Amino acid sequence: MDRAPRFARKSGIRGVKYKARLEPAEADLVRDVVSGVMKLLSDRLGSGSQDELAELTGIKSGNSEPPDYAPLARLIPDFFPPSGSPRARAADAERYAGHAESLPEDADNIDFSDDVAAAASESSDSAASQDDPAETERENAAMRMLHEPEIIEAKLFAGEMVMRTIPAKGGAISLNEQQAEAWLQALNDVRLVLGELIMRAEQPPASSDFGSNGSPKPGWYRTGVPEEMPDPDSPMFPSWQAYYWCAMMQDDLLQVMA
Repeated sequence: MDRAPRFARKSGIRGVKYKARLEPAEADLVRDVVSGVMKLLSDRLGSGSQDELAELTGIKSGNSEPPDYAPLARLIPDFFPPSGSPRARAADAERYAGHAESLPEDADNIDFSDDVAAAASESSDSAASQDDPAETERENAAMRMLHEPEIIEAKLFAGEMVMRTIPAKGGAISLNEQQAEAWLQALNDVRLVLGELIMRAEQPPASSDFGSNGSPKPGWYRTGVPEEMPDPDSPMFPSWQAYYWCAMMQDDLLQVMA
């Protein structure tokens, strides 16, 4: 029997609302996973260097290097991926159009946010430079310093909106359009982080998958998150449960918003 969607769309004099009910344990889960992702992003935002120009203008300067922690790197990937990588092929097909829903099926779980897409489109000669690793690295560093703070702040804003709309002990939630979009963003960010952690546990990287910093490269695995959950005694079982619950809620919300 098909399960009933968790979200319902309701129209009223105050506009459209997206309603659902959360059990107390589900509300706790949302708080835990969203706050965990926000902590990763906040720490990254605070680690950016502030040069004299940034201090004078008040414009934050981001990091020039990608995160060493692969789950975080999934949230803020390079603007220009290495030539020939799965993400580069997907980007070539879309040309950073920002339409994640139309990406090829094999690009599932790749986070092409509108912010990253818009920023990447500012460099018209980026496609040619992808054949030169050194030039690609320089472009990524420049784009990160310029745009990473605003991307992180947008993700943090979405997370904060989710935290404000979670009932303290479970119960009804009622989201307007902006709040529903924030839930979609935050749930997707959680799935990216959990998906990376799960795949690292399920499929340890080979020696060729390690970067120069000694850490596995983001997206080193070649398969998606397996559909079958592990044994309940597995240490990864809670992460699997959280991953699939977030995926279910995200899908249900997308369906009613379509």
